Amino acid sequence: MAEASRYYEGKREGLGLEFIERVDEAVEVVAQNPKLHAPVIDDGRRVLLKQFPFAIWYVVEADGSVVIGCIHSKRHERLAASRIHAIKPKGPSPT
Repeated sequence: MAEASRYYEGKREGLGLEFIERVDEAVEVVAQNPKLHAPVIDDGRRVLLKQFPFAIWYVVEADGSVVIGCIHSKRHERLAASRIHAIKPKGPSPT
């Protein structure tokens, strides 16, 4: 996220901060209602950022949500899938 923020800040002053604010908004949506977004890859869910071509990927576990990463939308979903599979909870899905 820091790299993306620096990139956007270089494009226009204040845009890097806007990017971080959109990430914070997306994380807050997940925190308030983790099951709002449907699973996309196995148990992995995503919330798209407003204004920027990024998504927050996460899984919902019994004790809450775990953020997998903030991934650019043009990157292949295999990156998100590999992270999901690396931490995927064992046993039945909490959905």
